[in-house]
Amino acid sequence: MKAVLFDMDGTIIKNSYPFPQAKAEILATLRSRGLYVPDDIYGSIANLLEKLKEPPYNDHTNIRGVILSILTKYDFECTGDAKLRRGALGILRRLKQDGYRLGLISNSNLLVVRKVLGATRVYSLFDVVITRECVERMKPYPDMVLAACEKLGVHPSNTLVVGDSWVDIEAGSAAGAKTAYLNTKNTDIPQHPTYEIRKITQLLKILVENGGSTTREAAV
Repeated sequence: MKAVLFDMDGTIIKNSYPFPQAKAEILATLRSRGLYVPDDIYGSIANLLEKLKEPPYNDHTNIRGVILSILTKYDFECTGDAKLRRGALGILRRLKQDGYRLGLISNSNLLVVRKVLGATRVYSLFDVVITRECVERMKPYPDMVLAACEKLGVHPSNTLVVGDSWVDIEAGSAAGAKTAYLNTKNTDIPQHPTYEIRKITQLLKILVENGGSTTREAAV
């Protein structure tokens, strides 16, 4: 393994994105414009945004921009209580010290990501930061993983994607990367991650087993 790509919200940052509220506001906005989208699309905002490219939705001026502005509002709401997950700083420092290329891939807004990573003083530890502005499609599509790997000069097969959501796992798998599902809430997902962990510090064991140089625990 040569690179590790981390999700932000719920993974290295201990917070919870208000997806139900964002979804409700998006639904209300679409309905106010006479637009109705099948319920199964709403499991992923990325799937919804792709659907909006199709007729008849694409006839509505800037509907995509309106949806993204709603997401950005909720992105910023998450920043107030943003704190590093226990063990995250030690893991990032240790992996950096051991020569891994580190990336952050987040469906959030770039300004929000910069604010959170700056406030928690970990921005400089990442070799690349990919947000929704950087790619055509958000997670669960593989675009973010592929973009990060390209910038890092690392093949996806030599990359581990770490996240707390099914969208992270699906994005990593679709790109051909290995995946580690951070399951802190004992929640099953239909995707099949390469690894499942309960604590972020368990990444060390995974990397050692894959020939990495990390051989001792990171500071908590």
